[in-house]
Amino acid sequence: MTRTCAHGARVDARRAREACEACEACGTRRELWRCLTCGDASCGRYANGHSRAHARASEGGCVVMLSWDDLSVWCHECESYVDPESSAALRACVAAAALAKFGDRDGGGAV
Repeated sequence: MTRTCAHGARVDARRAREACEACEACGTRRELWRCLTCGDASCGRYANGHSRAHARASEGGCVVMLSWDDLSVWCHECESYVDPESSAALRACVAAAALAKFGDRDGGGAV
């Protein structure tokens, strides 16, 4: 279920600017997530579960992640998808990730 999340206030859009190429823990390129607090790149539960392990190891500090596959936002603390429109900080993260993933589609010359 998509919802709002108080943990979304701790995110940093700078963390979403770098492309997710592989999980930093195991090297897989499947189901990648970017930590929006520290920038860690890790794999999801359907790969090797390093995103969840990262959140647990951080003891609540790193719980909001962005999917590199579909740019959705997940909070490990709330165990829920989070609506990126629920905060300006999350909107900025998704916009930064989209730019990193897809590039500048209008060529920088928006009319």
